[in-house]
Amino acid sequence: MPAFVTFPASAASGAGLTSTPFTLDRAMRPFAVLIGSFTTAAGVSVAFSTTSGTGPYLTLQRPDGSGAALTIHSGTGNAAAVIEWPATPWGVLQLTQQQTSVVSAMLVSVLR
Repeated sequence: MPAFVTFPASAASGAGLTSTPFTLDRAMRPFAVLIGSFTTAAGVSVAFSTTSGTGPYLTLQRPDGSGAALTIHSGTGNAAAVIEWPATPWGVLQLTQQQTSVVSAMLVSVLR
C-alpha cells in the first residue's frame, strides 16, 4: 500500500524542510520514493528515527564511507529513487530548499 508524505509551504525560515513522518509497511525492506514537481529546485534526502513519529531524525549516509548524505534527488522533481537499506521503519524526507506551495511524495514497497 503506498504512503504519501507532504512538505508544507514555507512561511518562515526553516519551515517546510521536513516532510510529515512515515512508517514503512514492510520494515527494513527496500522502498521507492516517487517525487512530483517542486516549485523550487531542491535536494531530497531521507532520515530515520529510532522511535515512531518523533525525532531526532538521522540523515541516511552514502554507503561509500564519505559521510555525505545519500541524496535521492536533486532538481525540480519528477523523479523516482529506491532506498535499498532503510535504517528503521520510521522516517521523514528532507529538502534543501523551501517550497512556495505544498509538495507531496509517494512511498511504495519494492517487492522482489
